[in-house]
Amino acid sequence: MATMKDVAREAGVALGTVSRYINGESVKDSNREAIENAIKKLGYVQNPIAKTMKTGKSMTVGVLVPALSNMFSMRIIESVEKYLESFGYSVIVSSSHNSESEQSKKLRMFKNKMVDGIVLMPCSQNSKKIVESTGNIPLVLIDRLLDKNIFDSVIVSNRETVRSNISELINMGYKRFGIIEGPDSVYTARQRRLGYDDALREAGFESVFRESGNYTVESGYTVAKELTSTELDVLFTSNHELTVGVLKAYSSFEKPPILLGFDSPEPLLPQNSRFIMQPVETIGTRAAELIYGRMCGKVGEAENIVISLADCTHITNEDQ
Repeated sequence: MATMKDVAREAGVALGTVSRYINGESVKDSNREAIENAIKKLGYVQNPIAKTMKTGKSMTVGVLVPALSNMFSMRIIESVEKYLESFGYSVIVSSSHNSESEQSKKLRMFKNKMVDGIVLMPCSQNSKKIVESTGNIPLVLIDRLLDKNIFDSVIVSNRETVRSNISELINMGYKRFGIIEGPDSVYTARQRRLGYDDALREAGFESVFRESGNYTVESGYTVAKELTSTELDVLFTSNHELTVGVLKAYSSFEKPPILLGFDSPEPLLPQNSRFIMQPVETIGTRAAELIYGRMCGKVGEAENIVISLADCTHITNEDQ
């Protein structure tokens, strides 16, 4: 197997020049061309383990989310990867399958692979288990918070965003509201439920219908089938997958309510439906900026970025 010394000898340059080229530093054009020709001729392949041991960096970042089938998660991952690629980093993506034990397992896997940083959408609030699994690896949270404020994070102002949207519908004259909540163990689900309750309480209303789903299409469909005869003006669904599940059962409703949910699920939306579009590219990019800063040695207290209602967009079927 060819080594860097072999490449330097074949290219007729110093070993240090080859090392600078391989580590992404600038070298003379003539040297770069000679090195690239030598690498091609000799079939040189860099040993990533050896490089990590020498530089202390693997140039990889682990990204762990509850489910890879989730559209929100995949768009976040794409934004994180796009930003970090510009600095020479690659990402390792995995799913915790909404399991705390699986989350710990995957975080330890990242640690064993010597990633330089981790971007995590946690499936629970237990900060102790996350610290036990990751040690001193820089870590940034997206979409959800933990029981202790020890990591940088990027979230949307879920409570205020939902409260504002429900209040607007109340002001339009709607009175009978229902909600399909997300799991109480998920920070964003609790915040969205609180925003819904805030708006109804301020108006002196009570929720006509309230049921929990587990943030899947199947649970959204199952719950929706239970309320097809319930008279509702508005049904709030707490995430994209729940909304898709409701839409699958929509034709069964005797009188379909207005849907209010997160992120547009279909190219053709039900009449008068509206969706809160989270700025996923912004969320992913800000998370990538935070983890890059920590990997570069930034110190200090945890930085918590809250993306405001003004940064979210809203669409209705009239926009289609």
